[in-house]
Amino acid sequence: MQRIQMVKQWTQEEDDYIRLNYLSMTDDEIGEHIGRSSSAVKNERGKLKLYRPYVKRNPIQKRPPLSFQDIIEMFDKKNY
Repeated sequence: MQRIQMVKQWTQEEDDYIRLNYLSMTDDEIGEHIGRSSSAVKNERGKLKLYRPYVKRNPIQKRPPLSFQDIIEMFDKKNY
């Protein structure tokens, strides 16, 4: 016995809502408003070719290497 799953088709209004809000709202927020899951919204955004710009979060700042003398001065000043 096969299980048949009914797929809810996307309406033009839902697609328009995603187009208008995908840059200012999360997929969870959009999904809550239109009654869809966040993964369904993400998949539909992909079909509509609506991609969010990549934002590098918490970049690690590289410091120049410290000399032994720099380390001693830090400990002397308790600047660590």
